Amino acid sequence: MRTGLVLLCALFLAGSTGRAADTFESVTEEMIKGMTDAADLLTAIKDKQSADAAKPKLKTLGKKLADLKKRAEKLGKPTKEVEDKLKAKYEEKIKKAADRLLQETFRVANVEGGKEALKELNP
Repeated sequence: MRTGLVLLCALFLAGSTGRAADTFESVTEEMIKGMTDAADLLTAIKDKQSADAAKPKLKTLGKKLADLKKRAEKLGKPTKEVEDKLKAKYEEKIKKAADRLLQETFRVANVEGGKEALKELNP
């Protein structure tokens, strides 16, 4: 009985963050998803009305990305071996997501209300 209770408490505490422990790979995958989600949100901005409508979602995503940055910093610098592995696995995905986000950022900056909407990504 006591072993079961200890196990239950350990599982609860381990799961209390809502996610598994961060790894370089998990943070990289979340970073790619965050850039993709940001580009998707920016794609919908065509005018002031759509820019204003996107602000709450951009703000929420900005907070998630800021949290992700802190989590990545806690991991420290990866070893050369881990860095090479990440590069081999994710370089193309990162480049594609970053290029798309950059393209949408430049486009939205020229839309009425776009610059204000972009500020929401940086809490």
